[in-house]
Amino acid sequence: MRPIIKRPGNQLTPFEFLQLAEADDMVLMAGEQLKVLEQQKEQIKDGFVRLIDKIQVPVSPITPPTLPEEEEEYPILNYAYPASGRKRVGAGTVIIRFHEGSVELPDGTVEKITGTTAKLPFDFMCRSVGIEIDTAVDILLADEMTRGILSEKLRRTLSPVRTVYRKVEFDYLELTTSRATNLYIEASSHEEGVPRMELARGEELKILPTDKDLHFTGEIKMNNHETENLTGLLSSKVWINGVHCQSKQALKFLLLFWSKDTFADTDLDLDSNKNMVELDMSSSPAYRIAKAHQYYLPVDDLAIPYEDEDGTNELHISLMNLSAVAKEEGTDGQVQIDVYYSPRL
Repeated sequence: MRPIIKRPGNQLTPFEFLQLAEADDMVLMAGEQLKVLEQQKEQIKDGFVRLIDKIQVPVSPITPPTLPEEEEEYPILNYAYPASGRKRVGAGTVIIRFHEGSVELPDGTVEKITGTTAKLPFDFMCRSVGIEIDTAVDILLADEMTRGILSEKLRRTLSPVRTVYRKVEFDYLELTTSRATNLYIEASSHEEGVPRMELARGEELKILPTDKDLHFTGEIKMNNHETENLTGLLSSKVWINGVHCQSKQALKFLLLFWSKDTFADTDLDLDSNKNMVELDMSSSPAYRIAKAHQYYLPVDDLAIPYEDEDGTNELHISLMNLSAVAKEEGTDGQVQIDVYYSPRL
């Protein structure tokens, strides 16, 4: 459509009138079409709302959260052997079957274990154990069906030890030693049921030394001995756990332990000799450094119960010479001994 040019007086040509009329018609048609579109849009909107109303949306019921089931609490069962404390057992194997409540000793004797129940119920297992022993031992903790959950060699050095195993399920305990020993065992069905045993005797180890210039200074001929009273024991009752000896001469000695300062007596009821340790400085495992100077000999793995019956907290000892050559007097015959011990009840 050509543009309509306005003239003075706003006079239009007939053709221009026709053009304006056509333009008005087009505007009216566009308006009508717009109304139709608006109506259709409203109808579509209303129809959609009605459709939504007709739809039945299922509503799921609110389910409360599932709480974890509480585990059934089992009682803690504790066992001990022997009930009265430490017991002396011979060399060999000790076997404890907790489900049977039995303790088999190396000599074949069978005893009962003391505990919360006479026997460990079959739906229970032990989960911790504490072992106190005076010597080297092979330890086997096992399930009777599988045998061998935990196998360990526990080596004691110079003192009784207490050791604890936790988080190991077992119903069978086997202890094997090569010598007689004092033994005490605690077991529990709970992994924390056995005490920590932190104050083990091995941690209370003390040393009582002799003085080379004060003790055993004289000549000692074959089969003779020299006595000494060492002061300073922490208790009149101790365990002798080990001995370390230094000697200028390569001789064979016995270190004798006496309970009184009266030492030997021909009356057997009065004699106070209680034990001895052999100190052979002339053969292995005694040794010298660079083949010179003094001889050394450590003796560990001891468990000698000692009591000073005088009540003076003294260690009454004597050194006996078993060699044909005499132990010399003075500097050339010097001997120095450390006695390792720990208090006992």
